[in-house]
Amino acid sequence: MDYPNFRTLLQGQALLNAANGDLHAAIEALVENYKFAAHLSDPKMAITFALGRLISTNLTFRILADTQIDAAQLNILQQQVETILCRQTEWHFEWDRIQALDLIQRIFTDDGHGNGRLVFSDLSKGQVEGYIMRQQDSSVAQSGFIRALRDLFNRDDMATPHAGIKTFSIALFGPDRKQTLKLVEDYYSYLENLSKETPWQWRLRAINPQKAIADMKRNCLLSDAMGMQEDFMVIRDNYIARAYESALLTTIALLRYKADKGKLPQTLNELVADGYLKELPMDPFSDKTLVYKQTGDDFTLYSVGTDFADNNGTPGRWHDNGKDIVFWPVQKSN
Repeated sequence: MDYPNFRTLLQGQALLNAANGDLHAAIEALVENYKFAAHLSDPKMAITFALGRLISTNLTFRILADTQIDAAQLNILQQQVETILCRQTEWHFEWDRIQALDLIQRIFTDDGHGNGRLVFSDLSKGQVEGYIMRQQDSSVAQSGFIRALRDLFNRDDMATPHAGIKTFSIALFGPDRKQTLKLVEDYYSYLENLSKETPWQWRLRAINPQKAIADMKRNCLLSDAMGMQEDFMVIRDNYIARAYESALLTTIALLRYKADKGKLPQTLNELVADGYLKELPMDPFSDKTLVYKQTGDDFTLYSVGTDFADNNGTPGRWHDNGKDIVFWPVQKSN
């Protein structure tokens, strides 16, 4: 199935129905968008899953901003989106770990005591190429075995048919089966622990996940096959998607509250107390809720964003320092 095109078709249906005033059909199309994104919640499609969630949420925000939807229809939309989001499980990397262990089984020998050496094969050669290149940029490359390999492989007379010497050399002197297995297990344990904490908690513990993963990537023979470059983005984008989804449910609840009572609540606590929200929307980039402010007859709802600082609702994009991520009012750049 062509997932991007199918997702685009669903988005177009929702926008067209809303423009034509068929709000019931528009809401159904929005819900289908969320179901489609939830359908992609497979570890093998991690980034597609997070992207699908973000696109579905942004589309819903656009329709809420451009269309007058009554309280009853808002309630239906909120209930259906909540149901879909509740079915989404916590992210895990077990499938990725199993694939990495399978690769170790295929490209390393087994001496019967849990250790072994790299097998000379087309599959292992692909991993060695990336490993050598990563080591060239590290302190290890300044002397010893890796430097000798680098100098050897950069010789003008090293034609392609002789490239197998790289794999042979790493098989003899590079990481063995036990060392590689430990790196893999440590890496996925780190990811599992990382995914259980919010970015704000990372900051409190003064850890830099992106640097830590980059260091592990450089030293792991299988990092290219494991997709280690993408894993931090998967965790980060998952938290961004959660922030958007929490903000969407909060925005729908605020619009319902205003439609029912003719005014906005003073605080988000009133939404929970009056049954419009099940729980307060926490900001994964702070130790507080998403920021809610009344602005005349309307309101502003935002996250402090990845700089972890409240900039009074100054609109910006994710990773912009000195800016916040404003969900409502909907920004034209969204």
